[in-house]
Amino acid sequence: MHRRLKTHDRLRPWDVGGAVNLNLLCCSLCHTGPDSHEHLFFECKYSNHVWSLLKSKAGMPNVSNHLDDVVTHLVPCSKGNSAKGVIGRLVLAATIYFIWQERNNRMFSNNTRTPEKLRDTIIHNVRMRLATITFKSNARVVRLLEEWRLPTCLLLDGDDPAYVE
Repeated sequence: MHRRLKTHDRLRPWDVGGAVNLNLLCCSLCHTGPDSHEHLFFECKYSNHVWSLLKSKAGMPNVSNHLDDVVTHLVPCSKGNSAKGVIGRLVLAATIYFIWQERNNRMFSNNTRTPEKLRDTIIHNVRMRLATITFKSNARVVRLLEEWRLPTCLLLDGDDPAYVE
């Protein structure tokens, strides 16, 4: 979120020696120019496709595929603990993490995953994290748990503020 990842645009000002031509570096996901935070999350063709597969699951079907727009959408619920806000933040964090991992896998070990495979990995990881959270019971949360195929035993009746609603 602070744009500190070592993307190609951030490496350019460094003195990396004459043996490296940074103008030849391109996005390892789509091969259309140097990667940057703006490009990599979610303007790149590959990451845009991954995010398009996930954004309705994250409760953001109408949010554009630009990182700043996604963050702007999540900021109002970032301090709250609504189920929708928690799921949105988890999906965004997992998507960014796994896109960065995919970028590095392609750069350093030539391993690739399809956008659909990456989506499945992200959904699996978010589901595992959601399974550790107890939710306040209401109709909206029950629908979210069903959508994520999570058991209703994660529901709690009560008013304890430590639980997500």
